[in-house]
Amino acid sequence: MRKIVALVLVLSFYSSIGLAQIEREIKNYKDSTVVLANKAKSLMLKYAGEERPEKVAEIYGYINERVTDRKTNLYTYSSELYVLLLSRQWELWIAHARKCRQKFGNDLYPGVKDFTDQYFYELQNQVPQIRQDLKASALPEVDKAMLNVFLELIEAGGVNKEYESALKKFKRYYPRTKYDDFIGRYLPVVNIDFMIASEFGPQALMPIGELSNTFDWNVGFYFGGTFQIEKVYLNFSVGFGNLGLNYPVDAQLDANQVTFEENEDFYFYDYSIEAGYTVYEKKSMRITPYFSFGDAELDSPDFNYEGDDTFIDVFSSRSYGPGLRFSWTLAEFNYRTFYGHALPAQLDLFAKGGYRFLSGVDDELFSGDMAYFSVGIVFGVNY
Repeated sequence: MRKIVALVLVLSFYSSIGLAQIEREIKNYKDSTVVLANKAKSLMLKYAGEERPEKVAEIYGYINERVTDRKTNLYTYSSELYVLLLSRQWELWIAHARKCRQKFGNDLYPGVKDFTDQYFYELQNQVPQIRQDLKASALPEVDKAMLNVFLELIEAGGVNKEYESALKKFKRYYPRTKYDDFIGRYLPVVNIDFMIASEFGPQALMPIGELSNTFDWNVGFYFGGTFQIEKVYLNFSVGFGNLGLNYPVDAQLDANQVTFEENEDFYFYDYSIEAGYTVYEKKSMRITPYFSFGDAELDSPDFNYEGDDTFIDVFSSRSYGPGLRFSWTLAEFNYRTFYGHALPAQLDLFAKGGYRFLSGVDDELFSGDMAYFSVGIVFGVNY
């Protein structure tokens, strides 16, 4: 019995010694990969802040050589993209972006610190210099274009018009590339711009040709409903105004000889559809050439025929011609709808001018064309 008790005591003693030793080993254990990675990443951030890309590249290469296990992720996907740009390693960045399907979403190795935010803000500060270095590189144009899209995103800190424009331009010029996964899985989605707007303002009517001898120019009113889909512009508009007669006129209208007095007012109406395409869009400004077609009317509301007030249709004509539209965004805000949810909206200032050919006018006194210039306000809601 004494032997059994002694044996149990001896086993307990050695077991306690073994547990204590394991505890010391656990407490004293330091993963060399974690220690090396964290120190290297801190040092890369230091040299990035000093704008020494060659040192960042040197440390990046060293740590990658020391950690050979490809399943060990020392960086998040984003932070590695940032480091490669901070070190100006264009080719490695391109390879990393093209391997988005394999690498995006991988977890960091346990214990390795996440420097994603620190690298991002450092990269954001250096975007202008990186753009210059990229421009001087010998990379193919498709790669430069993709890098510039990414730099637009970094500079803005999120999706804005410049980023959206750059990505749409890239897709238009390079519809199928090795960056398709990168665009589809990593980059923020760019929605189709669709805006419905109403616009109104004063409109100057300037008769051209014989019509300018018969009538003086005047200011009327204009309003329209606009649809803007990406860069495609479509507008349904109505313009109207008074035109004063320069001198007495005898005209043959509806088989009747009609005499109009000097300074008598005529009403000019123009109903048109405008279709165009935005050729310039930067920040708050758009420039859109367009072509309009529709109908124009000239009426005399004051003609007295046989003692009765009679509305005389002087002419009805097809109208068509080119125009140019400028718009500037004054304010952007959220518009709360009747149903309670908010939609992004904007308030713009517009100016446009054009020339409308008037066809089908029989009387030579009223033949000619019409130039116009409009300014006003646009209220639009984006969907």
